[in-house]
Amino acid sequence: MTRDADDRYVIRCPRRAPGDPDGLVSARSLRHRQAVEQFAHYFRREFRYDFLHYEAGEGAGWDRASQPAEDEAAAYPFASGCSYDGRYVGAACFRWRLYRDIPPRWALAWVWLHPYERRRGLLTLAWPVWVARHAPFAIELPLSDAMETFVRRQGRCLACWDRPLAAGQTMLCAECVKALSTGDTDKRLGDPA
Repeated sequence: MTRDADDRYVIRCPRRAPGDPDGLVSARSLRHRQAVEQFAHYFRREFRYDFLHYEAGEGAGWDRASQPAEDEAAAYPFASGCSYDGRYVGAACFRWRLYRDIPPRWALAWVWLHPYERRRGLLTLAWPVWVARHAPFAIELPLSDAMETFVRRQGRCLACWDRPLAAGQTMLCAECVKALSTGDTDKRLGDPA
């Protein structure tokens, strides 16, 4: 029995061009943006979203020389040195967000890695690059169990990312816990404007 080329159980990873580095690549070229879009489809399918989180036609994204526009994307395909035939194995996307009660900032909107490439250190290698380019950034919910574990290991507040976590704090700093516990649902920390 042959499978249709669009079989929903097949994961096709786009090929890397000769000379593309291992690790993290900014999605500036159309080829890189198309790779990110393909992984956005897999992210949508795995987590059962009803919309696509990134499209290659959005443009080249943030150029780092100017203030980003609202909802502007900074996308990154992952290239693994473990990939046997030179393929991208996942992607991540940041979005510029405007909030009501904290300054505008980047938010890590989604990350998707091929199941065979998960827990191999790709996110750990990418993290310092993202912190250098986008911190302080928010991390959009919901998180998978694996992503929640990873974020906890980073030792920063999930809501504000401005403050380190003290002993006994697992995801939120004391200031953010206080802000979230006020019960004023119209003005919670990190709510979009």
